[in-house]
Amino acid sequence: MSRSRAPALALLLLLLAAPTLADWHPQMPFKWVQFPDLSPMGIDINASRQPMDYILADDFECTETGRITGIHIWGSWYQDHFPFYEWPEGVTFTLSIHADIPANPPEHSRPGEVLWYKEFLPGDFVAQIWEEGILEGWMNPPADYYFPGDTVCWQYNFAIPSSEAFLQEGTPDQPIVYWLDVKAVPEDQEAYFGWKTSLDHWNDDAVFGVGSEPYPGPWSELIYPQGHEMVGQSIDLAFVIAGEDQIDELDLGDAPDAAGALGYPTLLANNGARHLIVANIFLGMSIDAEPDGQPDPNALGDDNDGNDDEDGVVFTTALVPGQPANVDVTASQPGYLHAWIDFNSNGNWSEADEHVFAGMALLGGLNTLTFNVPAAAASGQTFARFRFSTSTVVLPFDGSASDGEVEDYEVAIEDVQDMLDWGDAPDDPTGMPGYPTYSFNNGANHMIVPGFFLGNLIDAEIDGQPDATATGDDIAILDDEDGVTFTSPLYPGYPATVDIVASAPGFVDAWVDFDLNLSWLEATDYILASVPVVTGVNTFTFNVPASAPPGINTFARFRLSSMGGLPFTGPAPDGEVEDHLIFIDDKYVMKWIQPPDLSLMGIDVAACTAFSGEDYLLADDFLCTQTGPGPTSASGARGWATTCRSDWIPRA
Repeated sequence: MSRSRAPALALLLLLLAAPTLADWHPQMPFKWVQFPDLSPMGIDINASRQPMDYILADDFECTETGRITGIHIWGSWYQDHFPFYEWPEGVTFTLSIHADIPANPPEHSRPGEVLWYKEFLPGDFVAQIWEEGILEGWMNPPADYYFPGDTVCWQYNFAIPSSEAFLQEGTPDQPIVYWLDVKAVPEDQEAYFGWKTSLDHWNDDAVFGVGSEPYPGPWSELIYPQGHEMVGQSIDLAFVIAGEDQIDELDLGDAPDAAGALGYPTLLANNGARHLIVANIFLGMSIDAEPDGQPDPNALGDDNDGNDDEDGVVFTTALVPGQPANVDVTASQPGYLHAWIDFNSNGNWSEADEHVFAGMALLGGLNTLTFNVPAAAASGQTFARFRFSTSTVVLPFDGSASDGEVEDYEVAIEDVQDMLDWGDAPDDPTGMPGYPTYSFNNGANHMIVPGFFLGNLIDAEIDGQPDATATGDDIAILDDEDGVTFTSPLYPGYPATVDIVASAPGFVDAWVDFDLNLSWLEATDYILASVPVVTGVNTFTFNVPASAPPGINTFARFRLSSMGGLPFTGPAPDGEVEDHLIFIDDKYVMKWIQPPDLSLMGIDVAACTAFSGEDYLLADDFLCTQTGPGPTSASGARGWATTCRSDWIPRA
């Protein structure tokens, strides 16, 4: 039912004489107040964890936008037994603020979405005696009533830093209703805290629930119980909401929106994202204020209002479905980032995979961040929203924030059907001899298919990226040449090993230009012919021709595909091409050799810890006929050996 607040005004002069020990008194400013009922009609409603895990809530109205920086509640301890009879601060309070769900008979009004909550430990608040020598009732909801329940009224006072405060919004013409929840957990299990009823009745009943914060419901109405003179009437609770004066300076977004239409929440009428402007808390280098959201088809409304403050976010890579992307975010000071990208271009940021950063901690200055673009992302233009704040409160993509800035951007999701990966071995645009890298030389290229590539990354190029060191593709958007690692030197006439990392099973074709003639045409250049690979690391051995000239740099090409059988030129429907600069090392200069006896006469002598426990160390002599340095990492000393079982190889 709707009720008047007139009794509070009549009581105000009487309460001006309230004890000055309290942290808040009626001479102080407030945004909302419901004074305690200190008569025998007053009741303290159990807000503790016994006999049930109670949470209490009452509603209030905001007619002036500003941060809530002070909350004060009145209450008592059952039978005046505060924790251990000596520690009135020995209790943890959880306070929360909810949106309002208006009454819709037969349903009563009740708390809705949790907008803010904070836990206050002992020492985080101030407890003061408000009045002694009173007689009050006590109630365990829904109707377990005792009288007398206590004789002392306490005031508990909670100060909230601006950076953690909830921004309440409303105007005299468009007030907004919120709910305050209170939950108490005393350190003494024999102590019970009750939130005191108020003489000041407004709007609908206070409510109670059973559970833990953040509490979504259900809720039940609080009414005076049997045995009380006001049985069946509505209960309200005693509290004060205090805060900063109204602040008109807001920063809003500029993603496309229209009043009353489906779209991104940008306008105030659609609960658009907005931040109270606080000095030195913003993205990029500046921030400006707007009276309302500035929706624009290209998210440039905030840029075109005379102060281009959309300068805090720079995408440094293309947004390719199924691939990671990088973005640089500049913050004026440490804080937290929330960001969304509408990957399916449906006009909202509601899908879970669109929340690319959720409370990401930022340093003051430049922050380089990485996120994943879903493989199913729709190609074309779409929109991103970035919200920065020093508050640890989780921000949605709409609604208010107590400080910081919101920046909206139009971004492009690349069409993977039109995106190709190219090589970067040296090629000549004038037609001089070179490897086939450019498109006009039928350079190797692969259609990018999300999730199928060499190494961990792949990026797209409009054409081959020839470079004298085969690093042109490394500096074109992403350094994606990360799938091939030579794990041994390449000595003429000896085998060499290479590790190939594949993101999915497929086939690899690979070539090395062993004679440095700018071609991979020779049969000996084709080192891997459609060898199958599995997901992860694949190790292969290939032969370096004895004719390969030592001490030179040359180039290798590796191609992954789902079908195999690729040449070193031309297109492929999937996979990736990687070109690498490699070095053909000097030939072995053999100083001494004793070949192994591979006949039945040969034996292997234990050179390790034997089954019997002995730790063997072996030695043999050799003859030096030429002075020079000993074995090095490039040359080395090599020997032949066999494990005790031919089918057993020690694990690394």
